[in-house]
Amino acid sequence: MASDDPTTIKLVRVIDLETAGNGPQDVCEIGWQDVIQGRDGRRELDAERGSLMVNPGRPISPETMAVHHILDREVRTADFQGLLSYTWKAQRALDPIGERPCVAY
Repeated sequence: MASDDPTTIKLVRVIDLETAGNGPQDVCEIGWQDVIQGRDGRRELDAERGSLMVNPGRPISPETMAVHHILDREVRTADFQGLLSYTWKAQRALDPIGERPCVAY
C-alpha cells in the first residue's frame, strides 16, 4: 500500500480506453498518463505515458472514427485481436503500477 508519509511522492496512473463500439471486445486503444503529487502537494503530469493499439476484430464505424480519430488501418495491424489482445495489452499498461492507484475513465 502507498505510504501516507507527506514527504513521499505519490503517483496515480490514469487509463483511457477508446472503443470501436459498445461490445465487450470493442476496445481499439488503451492509453495512459501518470500524474505525480509532489512533496509540496502540487500535481503534475509525469513523462510516463503511452498507448497501445488493439485490433477489435471488426471495422470501426465512421461515426466512431469521427469521435476518437482512430482509423481502421491503424488497428488492423495491431497485435492479436479482440478480447485476448485487450487483456494482454491492458496487463502491459497496468504492470508498472504495482501498488499505486489507478484511475480509468
